[in-house]
Amino acid sequence: MRSKAVEALARVATHIPQAGSDINGDCSASATSSAVLAAVSGRLEDVKLDVRRAAAVALASVAPRGDVAAITAVSSRLDHSSMDVRVAAVEALPVVAARGDAAAIAEVAKRVQHLDWGVRVAAVESLASIAHFGDEEAVAAITNRLEDSCGEVRTTAVQALARIATRGDWKTIASLCRCLEDSDWDVRSAAVQALPALADKGDMQAITEVVGHTDHDDWAVRTAALQALMSISERGNGFVSSKMRECLSDAAWGVRLAACQAVPAASDVGDPYAIAALEQCLADVVGSVRAAAIRALAMVAVKGDANVLASIGRCMNDVHADVRRAAVEALRKLRST
Repeated sequence: MRSKAVEALARVATHIPQAGSDINGDCSASATSSAVLAAVSGRLEDVKLDVRRAAAVALASVAPRGDVAAITAVSSRLDHSSMDVRVAAVEALPVVAARGDAAAIAEVAKRVQHLDWGVRVAAVESLASIAHFGDEEAVAAITNRLEDSCGEVRTTAVQALARIATRGDWKTIASLCRCLEDSDWDVRSAAVQALPALADKGDMQAITEVVGHTDHDDWAVRTAALQALMSISERGNGFVSSKMRECLSDAAWGVRLAACQAVPAASDVGDPYAIAALEQCLADVVGSVRAAAIRALAMVAVKGDANVLASIGRCMNDVHADVRRAAVEALRKLRST
């Protein structure tokens, strides 16, 4: 019922005369408009999700985009004690503010370093929604949050940079590469997904930076680096392929698994070094690594390669069901028709 009431208020707002259209009605129209804005923006704090969402949508009808009062009303909710209200404010801000709106950006910027981590998350998300693509000040403000004490803020900052930074922006790419070493898995995962959004496939500067992380002391960082290389490497890159093959013998099985999955991304079909290294992984002590090696061979080996077919064929009796399934699929793919 409350969501219907919000929608009704929005419909009423569309019929309120604009200030200046009627000299005698200026004050009453302005007062009515302000009252409607206050009523609708207040519903951003409603306990029901559908009401908050209805309020966010209705704001477009209540106030023209760029309206300072509407921007202030929404921005003030970015530091609300309730996460649900902050989320509603984040969703509503692009409705009332156009991209690049200086007033909205100023309101959000005040909260990027707020003491409450939830407010910082909301501010970072909002900046990415309202700042112009490639806005240097916004990118810098968000980049600073990569050092935030809260993992969720850092994760949000990584995701925001993928949305707002310019493709090929080396400074931002380098910052994201450093996030591969973050102690928080979510931050590392976000960085792996963000890098392809900013770095072109085959970008050797970015690739070299990521490759450096494959020697990190933490196996989780080495894994994240391999996952990132899968996205930004091109087939036939001998430098990357060689580094991936080294990781196939890593002491951590998670790294070996990631390496098996990554090798095809940088290796040419028929690459004898990649094939030989993957065949050795068929004897790995971990079943998921053996299965990954089989799937990688199916992508790297030449169709009809008798030696590879024989190696995979021996896996048909593996104790691990996933290995047997991978072998069946690989044989079907590689056998000549």
